[in-house]
Amino acid sequence: MSKTKSCILKRLIDCDAWLSSPEKDIADCQDTMAGLKISARVVRNRASLLTAPEYHNQQLLQAIAGEKNLLPALFLTPDGVAPEYDLPGYLQKRIAAGLRIAWTAPVLQPYQLEYPFRAWCGEAMFTALSKHRLPLLLEWPDISFTALHEVLSAFPELRVILTGLNRLGRQHTLEVLLQKHPGLHLCFSPRFSIHGGYASLCRRYGSERFVWGSGYPEAEGGAALTGLLYAGLETTDLQQVAYLNIERLMQEVRP
Repeated sequence: MSKTKSCILKRLIDCDAWLSSPEKDIADCQDTMAGLKISARVVRNRASLLTAPEYHNQQLLQAIAGEKNLLPALFLTPDGVAPEYDLPGYLQKRIAAGLRIAWTAPVLQPYQLEYPFRAWCGEAMFTALSKHRLPLLLEWPDISFTALHEVLSAFPELRVILTGLNRLGRQHTLEVLLQKHPGLHLCFSPRFSIHGGYASLCRRYGSERFVWGSGYPEAEGGAALTGLLYAGLETTDLQQVAYLNIERLMQEVRP
């Protein structure tokens, strides 16, 4: 990055990164962070999409123990974990232990085990997340815009960060969601572009609604960083997107 841009950007937090085999991926993950001067990275274990997500949560926590710049996002299912199957209780314990961000998906492989992203299925989870103000990462298109609208309408205090957005151009549906749901945040990443650019979105909806992600390991992180640094954002907006917004969301988690 240029000297001028480097001086402006004091920190950089990556909100869109995956580890497929955490123990094996740590070294490469850290190398790419060092190369791009990424201060911290929110990491998800892709294996959590398989049956037994809590086992893979544990694998992630063990793999990154001691890696202070790797921030675990644990996978949640509406029913919690065995033997209690008490999601609110589980979440409270995890938050007390330091959890500051989570993620979920509607289908687990390979048996197509469904957890529909709907209020009738996830009410206890959405209520608990709202109570604790714990940010929830969702991957598009795993979650449809219609389902997202219905859940955010029913749980207006829910804080969602939508990742994996495609190159949508001008997307009316996405704009309506931003207008209607203050708890919705979008992740700027290599896969996401918008008519008018990031600066246009920040002007219309406020820079506090956006975070940044590299798309690691599938995407080239340099492209994501270049897209952010040269998006024409004002310095204050750039800092908000690069690190301040995700820091604020995680700091505002309630016990």
